Amino acid sequence: MPWLWFGEKPEPDGKGTDIMSIRGVSSIDSMRRRVRALARRAVVAPCVLAALIAVSIAFPNETHAQDITYTETGFLTGTLNSVGFTDAAVTLTTVADTANLYSTPYIGGSTFYMVPGTTTIKIAGFSLATFNGPYTFGAISMAGFPSPGDLLVGIGDISNGWTVLGNIQVAPAYDLSTSATYTHGSWGNYETYSTTAGDLVTSNTIGDATFTATVSNVPEPASAMLFGLGTLALAGIRRRRAGRVAAPDA
Repeated sequence: MPWLWFGEKPEPDGKGTDIMSIRGVSSIDSMRRRVRALARRAVVAPCVLAALIAVSIAFPNETHAQDITYTETGFLTGTLNSVGFTDAAVTLTTVADTANLYSTPYIGGSTFYMVPGTTTIKIAGFSLATFNGPYTFGAISMAGFPSPGDLLVGIGDISNGWTVLGNIQVAPAYDLSTSATYTHGSWGNYETYSTTAGDLVTSNTIGDATFTATVSNVPEPASAMLFGLGTLALAGIRRRRAGRVAAPDA
């Protein structure tokens, strides 16, 4: 391995020298190049560390956005674009962001939680349809509805508080911000809803329905920056270690 030595060094002829020597370096210029390279490498880690600290100070309480997907499965009777279906298996899906979650007091002292998002319905025997204007669709949770201690969860028209399909059980309030699953007796508001496949008119639900919420975290810009800087630092360290080649002893 090469070694660095400062000061008086015995030479084969018994004389000393005040010149700095590095074993394995054939010339003073080569020695200087190695010293400069070592100096540059020595400041990489502190610089990266300083950048990480600066980002953490700039974003001390950075929160994470959360993509969330809600699904409700069950059985409906009604018509879609004037074509009837009876007790057909249906799946409603809402893709949303919990940053858009809001709540409001509702009938009888209940709390109405809502998350708007792109909402679709797939009815057995029909093509996938997307709910559209003039109202807003998304996930719904009503704590204390229809009776104190009850919980209604589902997917529907949040502008009017209508649930296309949902289920009711005795359960604590659920604010739609976390992953969850509820299965119980189905519930629906029998109304007319606008979709890309024509008007959906519901007239009955049957059996149990299952509501599922699945959350996935999305890094904010600051988090992505921290990850990137950390990756660069690790790459630099690995490259430096890989570049260390032992020099033959003189």
